Amino acid sequence: MIVVADTSPISYLIRIGEIDVLSPIYGEILIPPAVYGELNDTRAPKAVLRWILTPPPWLYVRAPHLPPDEALVAADLDSG
Repeated sequence: MIVVADTSPISYLIRIGEIDVLSPIYGEILIPPAVYGELNDTRAPKAVLRWILTPPPWLYVRAPHLPPDEALVAADLDSG
């Protein structure tokens, strides 16, 4: 199963030392570039910054690609 993740769950799992639970459950985790940017922001907690500097092999940064008929719905969502 592939999961697309937002910043908050990843950040909090890193901060409580439980980020490694994701891979055995879901396999691959995809994050959009906006989420990568939030995790890599200088204002992010130090543990998050350290983690994202050497991300695990199961984490992939992918830009979203929506079919044209779904683009209007996506316009109401933030970039993360």
